Amino acid sequence: MPANFITAGWGFSTFTLILAAALTIIAAKLLIETREKLGGNLSYPDIGMKLYGTKGRVAVEVSIVGSQFTLVAAYIYFIAFTLQSILFNAFAITISKWAFGALCFAIYTPLCLVRDMATLASTHLFGDIMIILTVLSIMTYAFLAMGEPDSKTANEPFINTTLFPNAFGFSVFAYCGMGTVLPTYDMTADKKNYFKVLCYVCITIMVIYIVFPLVCINAYGVYNGRLSLVQRFRRQHTDHFIIDARIPRLPDPVNVYSEPYLLVPVGDQPGQPGHRELPFQENA
Repeated sequence: MPANFITAGWGFSTFTLILAAALTIIAAKLLIETREKLGGNLSYPDIGMKLYGTKGRVAVEVSIVGSQFTLVAAYIYFIAFTLQSILFNAFAITISKWAFGALCFAIYTPLCLVRDMATLASTHLFGDIMIILTVLSIMTYAFLAMGEPDSKTANEPFINTTLFPNAFGFSVFAYCGMGTVLPTYDMTADKKNYFKVLCYVCITIMVIYIVFPLVCINAYGVYNGRLSLVQRFRRQHTDHFIIDARIPRLPDPVNVYSEPYLLVPVGDQPGQPGHRELPFQENA
């Protein structure tokens, strides 16, 4: 999150996240109300057909396919890059991202055949718990780092006039579950309070996506002599982890914690797989 957040400037990213949350809530409300007025129990293409005929149905189907294809492609690449980087840093093993991508397809393809979302409810809950624990763990160490002598307040601009468009994709991705609004509504017992819960979820996501990067940036800065966030995190908090240097294959917990949240990925260093130069500059 922090890497994406500061790419566009902390102020503009905050603005786009709030805007995206508002638009998501409004769109969800319109979807629920429109389907109820049309008789209920309609799919997204059915709603398009009812409102605008065949053209409406085709437009909805094309939009769904396009959005899902691009989101899944980006997600699979992210997972493949993350796993590659973790293995390299934890075990000094280099495996092609394509291998992890193929593994993702092998896992996700059968899941596409699952039509009842309730079947995967327990796995969703487990994933949410792990995300919460990870965010809390990182933020705890970040708050501790703020009180240390070498803590650094980020000097990133309010808006990056060159890269600010990146914030739109980042913000939209934060609320990418719009396709599940109606299916989830159908399986919800308390439909009266469904929209209220949906609003709470969107607001919670918005707060996490804003507060988490700001805390990490203010704790570790962006770069300090080309020192990335994770390198500073490791330097300040390695003493808190039980790491025995005599066991070279022991995973570093910082790798596992940081990679899924893009704290400038550990593997994103010169000479390592997938390295890329981030468009950040240290101010004088």
